[in-house]
Amino acid sequence: MDLIKAKGRLMAIGGGEDKEKECLILKESVRLAGGEKARIVIFTMATDSPEEAAAKYRKIFKRLGAKEAESIDISQRSDAKRAENIERVEKASGIFFTGGDQLHITSLMGGTELQKAIRDSYEKGVIVAGTSAGAAMTYSDIPYLEKGQSLALAGVKIHVLPNSYKFDLKTREIIIPGRAAKKAKAATLNENEKTGK
Repeated sequence: MDLIKAKGRLMAIGGGEDKEKECLILKESVRLAGGEKARIVIFTMATDSPEEAAAKYRKIFKRLGAKEAESIDISQRSDAKRAENIERVEKASGIFFTGGDQLHITSLMGGTELQKAIRDSYEKGVIVAGTSAGAAMTYSDIPYLEKGQSLALAGVKIHVLPNSYKFDLKTREIIIPGRAAKKAKAATLNENEKTGK
């Protein structure tokens, strides 16, 4: 898949996203999926509690304004080959993977017609989002990164932040807690001195 030519968006959520208050990250995924017209399909195969996760995210996405939010149960590989599941993906404007164990996702869906349908939808403009283990499934060729490392992907620099760091969607700024903030500021000052900025 050529990420540069694809029309869709990838939203890799590190996990622990707000599900009760403003839900800024999930709200943004609904907006990118079409807002009031959004039709979101939820995959819960990564978690050991798929029914509970499906109910929770259906409720959240509907509360955030999505027209439809439905889960697709993939508990065995044959489910990833069923025509009705592929059709539901093809009709979706947003695809969301919950957290859990990414091995569950790859073993149940890897190389199936359903995986191809998700890639095709992404290339046509659908947002593919995932949280925690689901974030790793937003694009199968993203390498494993340690905290603090980064890479350039399709012209966009992607950073993996420590869990205590936060990203403010309103201001587009990284919020660094306490002592780490002082260290980061000192490192920035040292770097600016080297470059003369």
